Amino acid sequence: MHVTIHRQSIGGLPSYNGRLRYDIQHTKYLNEELQDRVLAALDILPDGGNVCHGDFHPGNVILTKAGPVVIDWMTASPGNVWTDVARTNLLLGIGAKRAGRQVNLIIRALIRLYEQTYLNRYQALVPDTRDQLRQWMPVIAAARLTEDIAPEREALIKMVNEG
Repeated sequence: MHVTIHRQSIGGLPSYNGRLRYDIQHTKYLNEELQDRVLAALDILPDGGNVCHGDFHPGNVILTKAGPVVIDWMTASPGNVWTDVARTNLLLGIGAKRAGRQVNLIIRALIRLYEQTYLNRYQALVPDTRDQLRQWMPVIAAARLTEDIAPEREALIKMVNEG
């Protein structure tokens, strides 16, 4: 589904990179030096005109008799497909970690399996020949800090620092 979405182009909306830049500039959890480093990384990453959902995860897919339907297009924008894949990867990975003891060990393992299956399938259909997913992860993590989700904060800052 995500590849099918990404194969479409879109215009007339603010770019994904522009939205990320705004979020990174407005987070209170990065010092100026780290913020500058992430923005410099964003400046060299490719933008694009493909449809990016901006919040693609299983909770935004409804299974209907006619097949799966993607909902919650509020953050859709034109961008680079790997930006959107990085966001999905972050949501799946950090979601399992954030659930912690609140979610059964088996459920957490299934979330991790889903995350890996998603990435393997996406990369089988769209090979990441330029290692873009890895490059986008600290940028996406920095932008996610603006959402101010306390249980995620430490892991996100660690991702930014390691990027």
